[in-house]
Amino acid sequence: MSNALSGTPSGRVPIAGANLPPLAHWQVVLLAVGVCVLVVWIIRRAAYPRKLLLTSTPGRVNTVHPVHILALLVVWLGAPPLLLAALTPLWGENSPRAALLAGSAGQLLWFAAGLAVAARTFRAGLRRGLGLSARHWLWDAARAALTYLLILPICRGLLELASWALPPDLVKPHDLFVYMEQVGAGWRVLAVVSAAVLAPLAEELFFRGLLQSMIRQYTGRPWVAIVLASLFFVAVHIPLWHTLPALFALSIALGYNYERCGRLLSPILVHALFNTIVLVEWGLGG
Repeated sequence: MSNALSGTPSGRVPIAGANLPPLAHWQVVLLAVGVCVLVVWIIRRAAYPRKLLLTSTPGRVNTVHPVHILALLVVWLGAPPLLLAALTPLWGENSPRAALLAGSAGQLLWFAAGLAVAARTFRAGLRRGLGLSARHWLWDAARAALTYLLILPICRGLLELASWALPPDLVKPHDLFVYMEQVGAGWRVLAVVSAAVLAPLAEELFFRGLLQSMIRQYTGRPWVAIVLASLFFVAVHIPLWHTLPALFALSIALGYNYERCGRLLSPILVHALFNTIVLVEWGLGG
């Protein structure tokens, strides 16, 4: 699962889609708090615009090359089908269990390959160069929680708008939700781990840690790197059309977070929190 921002089968739609059910009380509270956090953030950035410009944030010296990015894309896109083919004799064709296991194993392989590339290409190593560190975990966790609240009303609004504007046949569920409808509780645990842990780790390492850092190294412009990496992030989620505007907004927030603090933990936690809340909504919707 690349990101949990999509509808579900059987008419259950946690965030986006036609005929949305009324929001639960806790969802309304989250959105209200999010609007307040967003307003405060806008006021603070208007008062201190230099933080928004990112002119004082240092770059991450690296030798990541487009060939590295291409190789990792091959791993990401190629490993799950190969693993699925190997698992098909165990469970047969079109098995959701095989698909879940192959997808999760593919994410682990992609994450390991990304770490190997980062270890060889960041001059200061994984911890100080890439920013794969938990040395300020409490601060990063607080930043992640505030970022989630800030971006939630924006993503919700964009998802509602896109779901309303697009033809119903383009508002489709993510494959993960389809699989979760067809498997038992044990396999759903694997699906949750895939969405809430493996996807944030692998995707933030690739899109923020490697791709965004490479683009910034080439251009010297942090916002160019954030926007281009976010466009790429959106492109790989096609054809989940109704999620694309929200995913772009989310990716911009993740990229900005990475540039502001220089560590991957905060965007990983934001990504994980987003996916987890959507999974909670899916479960409560059942």
